[in-house]
Amino acid sequence: MTVGEANNKYGISRTYLWTWAIFLQLIFFALALGVAYGCYHDHVARSPRSLLVSVAWLPYLTLCHVIQSYVSLFLPLAPVAICAALVIAAMVGTGVLMVVTLVVITYGHTAAFIAFGSANIIILAVLLAIWYWLDRTYRAVDSLPS
Repeated sequence: MTVGEANNKYGISRTYLWTWAIFLQLIFFALALGVAYGCYHDHVARSPRSLLVSVAWLPYLTLCHVIQSYVSLFLPLAPVAICAALVIAAMVGTGVLMVVTLVVITYGHTAAFIAFGSANIIILAVLLAIWYWLDRTYRAVDSLPS
């Protein structure tokens, strides 16, 4: 089943998809602000870089949600399993990033901050490559050559 067929079958409107895409991002940012405040308030973060690392999971989660929303809104020919896989990747990846973040902040070595930042950038680059591949593979074509 494709994303377009699933949206039609379950009666999901584009308005709902746009609302979901926008407001869930706001919830993610509010959660990140709460985590940052919690780290600052409890004095877990001893430096500004610790505060940045404490919310390093936010770009990953946000990008996963943006890709999933893009697939739902603009790639009606994509399989539904892609959306489910993106949700699972967002949940598992964010959990792993949060655990690693806790370890990096706890030990606080400069090399750990650098390695964590580099790994985070590589993960985001891989997500962007997946998004590009999905767009090139499942984009609706208006006119096909005969």
